[in-house]
Amino acid sequence: VEDSDATLILHERPLSGGTRLTQRVAARVGKPLGVFRVADENVEAVRQWLAETRPEVLNIAGPRESSAPGIEHRATEMLMRVFARGD
Repeated sequence: VEDSDATLILHERPLSGGTRLTQRVAARVGKPLGVFRVADENVEAVRQWLAETRPEVLNIAGPRESSAPGIEHRATEMLMRVFARGD
């Protein structure tokens, strides 16, 4: 968090554990923080947040796969759409 320009948290459930800690640290150090539910309808919102924030180094966080089975795949798919060109 401290070594990045901004933090993007992707989640499906209320934040807890390390993800909640990441949110608190970003707020404490005054770094831009975007918290978005993993969902198709949020792809454009994440793009807009990134366009406004313009981070050179982006920290991407979220729950562990062990506590949210399938989150890694779903978050990766969402990020591929966020960063796709020509959409």
